[in-house]
Amino acid sequence: MTKDEISINERIEALRETTGMIPSDFARYIGVKPNTYLVTTVYNRRKPPIELMQAVLRKYKISARWLILGEGSMWDYHLIKSETNPQELIETAKGIINQLSRMEK
Repeated sequence: MTKDEISINERIEALRETTGMIPSDFARYIGVKPNTYLVTTVYNRRKPPIELMQAVLRKYKISARWLILGEGSMWDYHLIKSETNPQELIETAKGIINQLSRMEK
């Protein structure tokens, strides 16, 4: 596993931490098997499959550039539109607030 692959795992885990969810609940929320999430992301045993990255990008309004390359901001504010599902907006807002509160500490 290369440094970049570990970094992607760490970025996915950083996103999960902003949600306040435990790993298994986060995995279920994004639609992947908890075991796949744990082995890949939490334990860094393998590179994340494209399906895992797609699941994260579908559920959260984050920047694909940040997720894959580690460049820019986690949140992609251009993806947040007025027609976005209200629950998705709430989850995105919670994540942003949690990330900001961690930065202040």
